[in-house]
Amino acid sequence: MKRFLGVFIAIILILCAFSACGKGDSLIATNNEIDESDKSGVNEAESGNNDISTDIGAEGGNNSESTDSGTENEGGNSGNTDNEEETVPYVREGNYIYFGEYPQSIKASSVTITSTVDSRGYFLGSDNAYYAKVVASPFDSAYKFSGNQTVTSGTEYYFKVEPIKWRIISENSGKAVLLCESIIDSSCYDSTNNNYKDSDIRAWINGTFYSKAFGALEAALIQTVTVDNSLSTTGYSENANVCADTSDKVYLLSYKDVTNSAYGFSSNAGDVNVSRMKKTSDYAIAKGAYTSDSSQTAYKGNGIWMLRTPNDTYTHFIRECDHSGAVTDGGTNITSTFFGVVPAITITLSA
Repeated sequence: MKRFLGVFIAIILILCAFSACGKGDSLIATNNEIDESDKSGVNEAESGNNDISTDIGAEGGNNSESTDSGTENEGGNSGNTDNEEETVPYVREGNYIYFGEYPQSIKASSVTITSTVDSRGYFLGSDNAYYAKVVASPFDSAYKFSGNQTVTSGTEYYFKVEPIKWRIISENSGKAVLLCESIIDSSCYDSTNNNYKDSDIRAWINGTFYSKAFGALEAALIQTVTVDNSLSTTGYSENANVCADTSDKVYLLSYKDVTNSAYGFSSNAGDVNVSRMKKTSDYAIAKGAYTSDSSQTAYKGNGIWMLRTPNDTYTHFIRECDHSGAVTDGGTNITSTFFGVVPAITITLSA
């Protein structure tokens, strides 16, 4: 009898073990279905982002975020808003935003440059910051950097890659139009004519500048906008040099923009206007940008920055903002390289 009971109990234990394995298989199958569902959601999100802007998807910004989101879901961290807040790629201080980065200030004498170079061609400094190397070609031999150091033509200098400061000139429905607070580089407008659509400067700010100034996280927030290049933006009653509208991530302001009081500018183009005055960065000075050495303190260090607006009569002139903040018809040839570059962008603000 005892032997019978022992055999009976053993059979019951074996049956229980088979039952448990069956439940385990069922749980594994369920988890795999959840994972596939999450991956499908990620793919749908990627499709949505690419529909908004194919160019942003090509930069890898939105696609990278979607992939990261999928990884978090698989790891059980889906919907972690704390992590999302930590990856907001800008710092806001009132009406200003620090977003992206670009070479600006002359290297401090205490910093040593190493041989380590990143993918952008910037050198690592002993302070763990990155620096751009420039052989100076200043517009004037009397120019000085912000630290009062004379800029010597043909001399090699290094400039610290720093966060770019932007002023919010418009904010609405979770989006903001940002204007760079300084003259961040120098360039000619074009080598041929003042057609903004086909200009060298438009190609440069949406190519070289964009790729160096913004990483994937920033690129995901920058909107592709329709830039109005119509007659109404030029400030003239007639203008044979206007071009078609463009679709851009980075753009220059127009005459209409810099005389728009809603953007914080004087509506009078000829006014001395602080909001239109722009200081020239050390990096831009070394690259050849004009900067005022006027004895008038209010203008000292200010540059001339180009607008996208063509002159109404001549194909080799554009409208510009001078060192006093006045808007001029342009007396400088578009091939001149001392024009200051002041880019603008439109971004989506984080909630």
